[in-house]
Amino acid sequence: MNIGLDLDEVVCSLMAHVLNDVEDTYALELNLSHFKHYDFYNCAYTDSPHHNLNIAEYLDTLTCNTKFLLGAKPTPHAKSTIDHLRSKGHQVHIITARPEGEELHTYLWLSNNNIKVDSVTHVARSTSKGRIGKALALDVFVDDYAPNIDDMLEYNSKIRTFLIDKPWSKGYNNSRVTRIEDIKELLNQI
Repeated sequence: MNIGLDLDEVVCSLMAHVLNDVEDTYALELNLSHFKHYDFYNCAYTDSPHHNLNIAEYLDTLTCNTKFLLGAKPTPHAKSTIDHLRSKGHQVHIITARPEGEELHTYLWLSNNNIKVDSVTHVARSTSKGRIGKALALDVFVDDYAPNIDDMLEYNSKIRTFLIDKPWSKGYNNSRVTRIEDIKELLNQI
């Protein structure tokens, strides 16, 4: 099978890294539930709209900082799940919305964490992950962002899709999508 995985929050635990940095920088003890929206600018971190805007701008800059991104850890079970899938003959492809031009740093992060995959594709935010999935002939796709799941289903109605359950995906309902808490759950599903 060809399996597509989003990078951040599926393979890379970026938000845990972000939360640690926000605590150090702003002395705020936030948790994942503060991120009810995928867009940092639509989240409430404090009671002050001004502080929320400052924090959102900081987060937006931070998550585009290559050095910062390289310090993030893998999600629990990401490496072992990917290793298991590949040992069974499946191909694993990363499809990420990280900025184009950052491919080298993504490969470096994967290498630093000893995670081996068959390909990495960076898509611009305006580019369709569904088109990439179709070109890769994906059988399975995992993401934490519901619009990417919908896009994948639009291009391939037979693909099995899995949504990592995060606060920003709580209101999403689609009978063609299986919700999972952790990437390791994939092993029992495919």
